[in-house]
Amino acid sequence: MTAWSIWKKRNLKLWENKHETADQVLNRANGVLSAWQAAQKYHDRTVSTGTNIAHSDIAELIWKPPPEGYVKCNIDASIFSTDCKVGMGAVLRDNAGQFIAATS
Repeated sequence: MTAWSIWKKRNLKLWENKHETADQVLNRANGVLSAWQAAQKYHDRTVSTGTNIAHSDIAELIWKPPPEGYVKCNIDASIFSTDCKVGMGAVLRDNAGQFIAATS
């Protein structure tokens, strides 16, 4: 997670001339790690109980707001190999969790 966040910092600097602090890099790495850990718990609960947990339940558990004055973009994608199709979606929310925009 940390290596990816450092790589992301490098790409932001190289391609968008955006500068990030070490704290921003670490916060992103921690956020990705938290999301991965929550997804593992979700997967383990679903597999072990044979029940399906609503996606909104897990989203409420792991979503953290961005700092004030920033927006957060959450994305998801799925690959349907049998149909040779890919789907994706993205949603923007402010630091209060208010919806700004979405696409799919």
